[in-house]
Amino acid sequence: MRNIFAEWKEAHGVSLRGLLWRDVYPVPVAEEADSSLANVSVRDIVQALGAALVVAFVLKVFFVEMYAIPSPSMENTLKVGDCIVVSKIAFSFGLPAKFPFTQIENPLDYRFHYNAVARGDIIVFDFPGEAERSFRQPQHFIKRVVGLPGDKIKVKRGLVYVNRDRQDFPDESASTTPENVLKYNGQKFTGPLTIPKAGMKITLTKKNLSLYESLLIHEGNMVETVDGVVHLNGKPFKKYTVKENYFYVMGDNRLDSYDSRYWGFVPEKNIIGRPLFTYWSYGTDNSSDLPHARWDRMGTMVR
Repeated sequence: MRNIFAEWKEAHGVSLRGLLWRDVYPVPVAEEADSSLANVSVRDIVQALGAALVVAFVLKVFFVEMYAIPSPSMENTLKVGDCIVVSKIAFSFGLPAKFPFTQIENPLDYRFHYNAVARGDIIVFDFPGEAERSFRQPQHFIKRVVGLPGDKIKVKRGLVYVNRDRQDFPDESASTTPENVLKYNGQKFTGPLTIPKAGMKITLTKKNLSLYESLLIHEGNMVETVDGVVHLNGKPFKKYTVKENYFYVMGDNRLDSYDSRYWGFVPEKNIIGRPLFTYWSYGTDNSSDLPHARWDRMGTMVR
């Protein structure tokens, strides 16, 4: 029996079956694939990189930010060496309060607020303390909100009372019992005091000026004391009407946290967002360990 496929291959040097199959399912040859890469120009590469940078910039400015934890003030909720992703739209959305990578105020600052900051939330914020008195690069802190605008708060030896109700320690706090707190003699005593909120009037005295000074400076005032009398913008002042809402924050590790007990309140405008999860962690678990990747912490939600 004649084999037409064999005869075609012998006469033409190519398999008829392969030729027919290739016509139905064409496969690009290597030379064609290589030649297509030659059509990619430097301009195409630059445009792709530029688009990627624009997307990354928009995400950073408006939606998410990444931070590394530098201190033990939030242990054991967050440990030194934890790297976290922070949502900038957890509470509000809009233009940033300050131009990116600077401390220059944005005159067009406006945010649409749709979620209220709650007591117990962990927040990332631009530090409003004494460093705000001079031009500087942004300095970001992370703490837990323990008092809301208008709350009356008292802190004694690390124990927090809000509106006369004692607040429990956070679940992962490194100082989980009153006994541990009582061992630390350097705890800052605060209160009772009312956390400032927009429209509230406060009485200014030489004695309480240190408590409200960063607030007054944040709201655009020049503060000085003349003969024991508080002067704002060159004039004596006894009553001041607060313009913004403020929050009282503390670290979960209350034995080792530089927080509102020492430098005052966090303006609502300074809040950047809320941490979502830990994407990388590198450090030690105790003083005898060598630094290592802490795989068990990666991907854990921050609460």
